[in-house]
Amino acid sequence: MLNQTIIKDVGADVSSGGSASITSDEKSYSLGTTAGHNSGSRIHQSATPAARQGRGWSSFGSANSSRGGSARQSTASSKGSNASNFSRDEQYGSKSGPLSSDTVKGLSNGGADSSAVNLDRRLLESLVHSPDVAQSSADSLPVKSCSKPKIPECSDSLPHNENSESHTQKFDICPPRNSGGVKLKQTLMSKNRELRKEKERSISRPKGDILRPGMVLLKNYLSISEQASILEICRDHGLGPTGFYQPSFGEGGKMHLQLMCFGAFWNPELHQYGEVRPPVPRKFLKLVDRAVTDSWSLIAENSRVKDVKSILPSVQPDVCLVNYYAPRTGRLGLHQDKDESRESLDKGIPIVSFSIGDSADFLYSDQRDAEKADNVILESGDVLIFGGKSRHIFHGVPTIIPDTAPKLLLEETNFRPGRLNLTFRQRF
Repeated sequence: MLNQTIIKDVGADVSSGGSASITSDEKSYSLGTTAGHNSGSRIHQSATPAARQGRGWSSFGSANSSRGGSARQSTASSKGSNASNFSRDEQYGSKSGPLSSDTVKGLSNGGADSSAVNLDRRLLESLVHSPDVAQSSADSLPVKSCSKPKIPECSDSLPHNENSESHTQKFDICPPRNSGGVKLKQTLMSKNRELRKEKERSISRPKGDILRPGMVLLKNYLSISEQASILEICRDHGLGPTGFYQPSFGEGGKMHLQLMCFGAFWNPELHQYGEVRPPVPRKFLKLVDRAVTDSWSLIAENSRVKDVKSILPSVQPDVCLVNYYAPRTGRLGLHQDKDESRESLDKGIPIVSFSIGDSADFLYSDQRDAEKADNVILESGDVLIFGGKSRHIFHGVPTIIPDTAPKLLLEETNFRPGRLNLTFRQRF
C-alpha cells in the first residue's frame, strides 16, 4: 500500500504536467575559514607587510569586526544557505526524470520497465520489491515537513543569540568525551617533558618582557592546574542562561568569537555595559593581583622610576569578558577598550588578559593600521597587561594558530580546539 501511495503521488504531479522534483525545508550553515600556521620560536617581532604575507593580515585592519568604540568593523561570519533545497538528481544521482502516466500505472501494478523509467533503478526496486526498504527510503526523502529541522547544539558554525540579556543556546568549551571514539593518548615521554616544564616554571621567577611603557607580557605565567581551574569555572558559567553566545553588530553581522561576561553584561553593538552578571570569581582576582604585583617588580628592575604605579597603575577588576576564538576562523579587529568610565580611562587603569589554549597572533599599535602594528605571539598561560600610557593602544587578534595548546591541558580538561581569552577591567 505504501508503494502505491508514493507512486500515485508522483503520478499526480506528472499527469498535471509538473515535474517529479522534491524539495526540502532543511537548512545547513557554512563557516568560513582562514589559513592557519604553525607557531614559530619567535616571541616578539615587528609586523612588517612582508612578514604578514600568507597570514591574511593585508585585509585585516579595518575590514574585520572589532570590539571597541571607534574601531567597530563590518566583516563578520554569516549564516550559510547554500544547501537550502535539494533536487532528486542531487539526492539519488543523475538518472532522475519525468515519469509517464503509463509507467506510473505499470509501477503501481507491481511492474518496473527499465527502458521506460528514467529514475535510479535501485530506488525503484526498493520501492516495488521491499516494503522495509521502501519505508526507509520514504522516510529519508527530503519532503516538506511541518516541523523545523533540529539544529545541533555547540557548533562553531551555527548562529547564536543576539546581543540580549539572556541566551538559551548552549556552547560547551569542554564538551564531554565521546566514549565510543578512539583517542590517542599522550606518550609518556611527552607527558613527562611537560611535567618537567611545569615544575621548572613553578620554582623559577616569572619570565617577562616590557613591550613598551605600561605594557608587560608575563610568559608561561599560569600553571596547567590554574588554567584547568579557569576552564572549569568558565565552562560552568558558560553553560548557564547568561553564558556564551555569538555577538551581533551592524546590520546582522556576527563577530568571529563567542562571548560571555562576569560582573556586568557588555553589549558590543551599543558599546556599553548592562545587566549585572555573577561577580568575577575570587580565584581570578587573586591571579590578577599576583600578575600585577610581579609586573611591578619587573618594571622596578628595568627602570629607575621609584613609583612603579606611575607607569602601571593598580587595578581592582569588577568586570571580566571571556572570549572564545575557534581555530582558523576566530579573530578580532584592531580596536580600543574604551567603554569604561572616563575616570578609569584617564587614570590609565590597566587591562589584564589571560590566554588559554591555542596560541594567537596579537597586534598592537598607536594607530588603527595593521600594517604598522607590532606583533607578539600569546601562548597558553601567558598574561598580558597594558595600562598607563599604553591603556589606549589599538589591539586585535588576526590569527589563531591551530594545534598549539598544551597537550597536558587538553588531556586534563578536554578543552575544545581554539583559544580562551579573559580580559579583566575596572569600570569605575
